[in-house]
Amino acid sequence: MTARNRKTRKSQPASRHSGNGINLEVHSGALPSQERQIMAENDVEIRFFRLTRRQQAALPVVAVAPTIAQAATDSGVSQRTLYRWFKNPDFRDAVSSFLHECSNLGLQHIQAQTLMAASVFADVMQGPDQALRLRAARYSGSLALRIRESEQIAADVRDIKEALDLNNT
Repeated sequence: MTARNRKTRKSQPASRHSGNGINLEVHSGALPSQERQIMAENDVEIRFFRLTRRQQAALPVVAVAPTIAQAATDSGVSQRTLYRWFKNPDFRDAVSSFLHECSNLGLQHIQAQTLMAASVFADVMQGPDQALRLRAARYSGSLALRIRESEQIAADVRDIKEALDLNNT
């Protein structure tokens, strides 16, 4: 294979689609299969095709490492190389995107458990132990108030954003 063919081939991402609307564009084998599987199962769409294979392979490690030094050690890439990669807007965007998707997956998991938690509260509140029923009722009430406050804050933020958008136009 010539250098030209290698370069052309490298710049073309491998797309993978499933019935769940997943669109994960990466070079074949660039991410470990476990990360690809987790992303595919959770409808994650991240486009890594502007990154080199080394950057793609290091991305999950670099994104969650607490320091550049730790990221370098864990990913097998020198600190100097990581600093150079972080000067690249595509790499920074990919790290940010990866962290955002990880955060979203965590929130989705928590939201999925909410129904089960409500069911547990209902069972405890109907149970024979009066002290447990009282504690469950207090906690449920407190949780309902916090949810209401969060919704109100979100509505206030939306209103402020709309007001700022109107003032800027």
